Amino acid sequence: MQNNKRLSNIELLRIVSMFLVMLFHVTDAIPHKNLITENSLDGILLNAFSSLSIICVDVFILISGYFGINFKIKGIIKLVFQVIFLSLLIYSFLCLTRYATFNLKDIWHCTFGIFSMYWFVWAYILLYIFSPVLNAFVKNSSKKEISTFLISYYAFALYIYCTLKVDMVFYKGFHTLAFIGLYLLGRYIKIHNPKWATFTWKKDIGIYLISACLSFLLMMIMTNASFEKELISQKCGNYISPTTLISSVFFFLAFTKLRFESKIINYCASSAFAAYILHQQFDAKALYYNTIGTFYSSVPLYIFYPMIIIMLILLFMAFIIIDKIRIYTYNLFF
Repeated sequence: MQNNKRLSNIELLRIVSMFLVMLFHVTDAIPHKNLITENSLDGILLNAFSSLSIICVDVFILISGYFGINFKIKGIIKLVFQVIFLSLLIYSFLCLTRYATFNLKDIWHCTFGIFSMYWFVWAYILLYIFSPVLNAFVKNSSKKEISTFLISYYAFALYIYCTLKVDMVFYKGFHTLAFIGLYLLGRYIKIHNPKWATFTWKKDIGIYLISACLSFLLMMIMTNASFEKELISQKCGNYISPTTLISSVFFFLAFTKLRFESKIINYCASSAFAAYILHQQFDAKALYYNTIGTFYSSVPLYIFYPMIIIMLILLFMAFIIIDKIRIYTYNLFF
């Protein structure tokens, strides 16, 4: 969707962000079938992995902003084709292997009703539609004007985060409105390269880890203080929270400092988004969650986490291969 030459360091980040999506969903899947004690090693590790991986969505949007979206109707068609093709493909496979039952309702969700399964897709398409307006704003505004807008935008977001029990404005970042701020922030970093974006990659990673630790501490404090689960989710499972935003930005910045070229990484990154589509189709998601939950309860922690990382890597590689079928099919028709 971007018109710039692929940079392997950013393409690697694209892969990492989609891998973190899968890892973040692991932390969501475990409690579904397991009772996690708050201060146990189980609970601490679960919260730690959640705090480290929640940056996934923000990083992906920052990448779009960094490169800039070049609006084309064909771009929307390509994205929708990818979502429908892959969701139908995984659904058909699960039906054939009897992990899913064929019915018209599921066919609807895999075609015309894809937005019911993939919130990110509708939010991103809407961002894509808005991109010419956002690009024009950046092009015709000074550095000071853009920075003033971003400061105002995130000051408002912080006020919402601190004062509303339930975020009915940004919906915890699950909304195009949250994507707009991230997109403009990515453009601002690329075009104006502010001073805070010029640290070494090691400092960037350090800031990311500190911010993730603060997120982890907030989660542990709220859990031990017996806050409602919904409130903990609102404040700690939030893509637009201060800690998530800071972690995402500096994790992203660390990768912009790397310099290397890799055809393999570029090749894999072009299919990275397939990882999200294939494991979030309704039936695939149920299988993903059940498998992880069952595996978690069957093995010790020192086996579970290394094994789940290996399993996710293998699954991610399989998803990339599957998406190449989609690319071949798309090129036959378009």
